[in-house]
Amino acid sequence: MVIGITGGSGVGKTTVCEWFFKHGFKVIDGDKISREVTLPGSPVLNLISKTFGKEYILPNGELDRRSLGKRVFSSPDDLKKLNEIIHPAITEKVKDELCNTKNAVIDAAALHECDVYKLCDYSIFVSAPLSVRAKRIAKRDNISEEYAYLRINAQKSDHYYREKCKFEIINDGQKSTDEQLEALGLC
Repeated sequence: MVIGITGGSGVGKTTVCEWFFKHGFKVIDGDKISREVTLPGSPVLNLISKTFGKEYILPNGELDRRSLGKRVFSSPDDLKKLNEIIHPAITEKVKDELCNTKNAVIDAAALHECDVYKLCDYSIFVSAPLSVRAKRIAKRDNISEEYAYLRINAQKSDHYYREKCKFEIINDGQKSTDEQLEALGLC
C-alpha cells in the first residue's frame, strides 16, 4: 500500500510519517528528494541557475534555498517556474524509491502538483492552525514568523488539500494524532 501524506509547511507531516514508519512503512521524504535532485552539478540545479540566475548558487555550488525561497514565495509566476523545473525530477525519484517496496508513505507538500498522488492508494491531508504552523516553521528553520507566514501564504489552501485527499489528520497539539491514525484502519 502506498499512502501520500500532504499538507502545507509546518502542519506536522513528519509526525504522521513517523507513526507509519513505526507500523512498518517505508518513508519517502519529498523534501529530502528535492535536495537530492538539486545537488551541485545536477541537471535540475543547472536549469534553476539558467532560469533564475547564478546569484542563487552558493560559492560551494549548492542552491541558495533561502534566497531563492524569498523570491519564489513572493512571486506566483516564479514559484510556478521553479515547480515546473523540479517536480518532474522529484516524481521520477519517488518512482525509483517505490520499486520493490510493499508499504510506503510519501511525505510531499506538493503531492498533487507533482502528480505523485497517482502512485498512491490513499492520500492524507495533515492540518494545523496557521499560528501553530508559523511557530513550528520559525523554530525548525530558524527564521522569523513573518517569513514563515510568507511561505504559508505561497502554498495551497486547506480547502485545496481537503478536496483532494480521502482523509484528514488534525495535528494541532491537542488532538491525538496516533488515535486519529489508528481510526483510519490503514495498518
